[in-house]
Amino acid sequence: VHALGYSYRASGRLEESLAMHRRERDVAAAVLGEDHRDVVEARFGIALSLAAMGRLDEANAEQDAVVALAVQARGPDDPFTLATLAGVSALALEGGDLDRALQTARTVLKRREAVSGPDHPDTIHAVGLVASASAAAGDLRAAADGHRRQLDTRRRTFGDDHPQTWQAAANLAEVLGELDGPAALSLRVDAAANLRRLLGPDHPHALAARGNLAMAMAEQGDAGDAIPMARDVLARTEALLGAAHPETISAVGQLAMVLLEADVVNEGLTLVRDVWERRVASLGPEHPETAIAAANVGAALFEADRTDEALEWFVSALGTLRSAVGEVHPDTLQTLGNQAAALLGLGRVDEAIEVNLRLLDLTTRVDGLRSRSRVVTLVNLAAARVEAGDLDGARASVDEALDVGRAILPDGSPLLHVVFERCIAAHLVAGDDEIVSRLRAEIDGRTA
Repeated sequence: VHALGYSYRASGRLEESLAMHRRERDVAAAVLGEDHRDVVEARFGIALSLAAMGRLDEANAEQDAVVALAVQARGPDDPFTLATLAGVSALALEGGDLDRALQTARTVLKRREAVSGPDHPDTIHAVGLVASASAAAGDLRAAADGHRRQLDTRRRTFGDDHPQTWQAAANLAEVLGELDGPAALSLRVDAAANLRRLLGPDHPHALAARGNLAMAMAEQGDAGDAIPMARDVLARTEALLGAAHPETISAVGQLAMVLLEADVVNEGLTLVRDVWERRVASLGPEHPETAIAAANVGAALFEADRTDEALEWFVSALGTLRSAVGEVHPDTLQTLGNQAAALLGLGRVDEAIEVNLRLLDLTTRVDGLRSRSRVVTLVNLAAARVEAGDLDGARASVDEALDVGRAILPDGSPLLHVVFERCIAAHLVAGDDEIVSRLRAEIDGRTA
């Protein structure tokens, strides 16, 4: 029953997964008692199924109960208790509660190090958990440091012929994409090749690595190799798991993004709509994953200069996301930023400024005053203020964006380069020649 519940969830049969874990819980509780480990594990499965269904409040309540039972039955430092706490962090991350995700992950790591030592596999897993939460919170340097530690330890412990070493390399590459694009792409190539070598071409981890590599290659302008790679990943995933499996739907979405990056617009739009239709069919119209798929349709339409249609999709997605995961969830904030861009593209400048100011308030509430999300929002707000003729306001926005960017972004960050260029442009218009010269000298020094 336990294994069947997990199998149903992996194949997207979420109602059946939930029912199976509840049956497991009821039988185990009747025979073994409410605080037995098997009951706790069954309730952990219930929480995971609820989260996959988008019922995050119920999932969090179930997970909190699981932790309380685990602490009562086995103590705060027992490996199973720490595993349930790691699950709390993962659920908080999915639900957009980044502070809880990060603090819980740090607690797990601290206890793992104390109980098992710094190089134990469970400790290194916790390092990755902290790194993932740090990345979601916008602290890419901390995330990269964590994933490097994970990779170095696994390489030292397992060597280069173990899949976990190359899975750690793939995780590091995800974070390095923003910090050091060429290094990230090289690492992706190595990780994909070695996971394919060690696990076989049809293993889910090997397919995921190649799918991510295809997207990175397309972003770097290598559509010639990226498109056939993404098509191959989709074909293999569908043959392995079936057309309705969540991983297959994700592979369709990856191919769509690769095609759109390569300006193959018609097929890309067809596929991104197909992903949304499949999400509606498998999860229902109110599920967060369905809303994300709708937002992706909007993003594709926006890039195709069909801005009126894009705005409609963004508004629809926002309504669902606000109801399902809340206004400060990262996916909601991302879609709100897309709505602001669409409003600006349609010439609705005052509305774009209003939405960006709202977004700035929300991102500050979530991430604080020194975050990547604040930099992005300030740059977009500056663009809207330029369109409104508020050049002083635009200059103040990009100046603040640059101050924050200098503090948190590495010298090679593409975003930091954009901020410098926008800041230079704003001061050129204002005739601040001395500031422009100083900024150009600074950016030259940072990129030397």
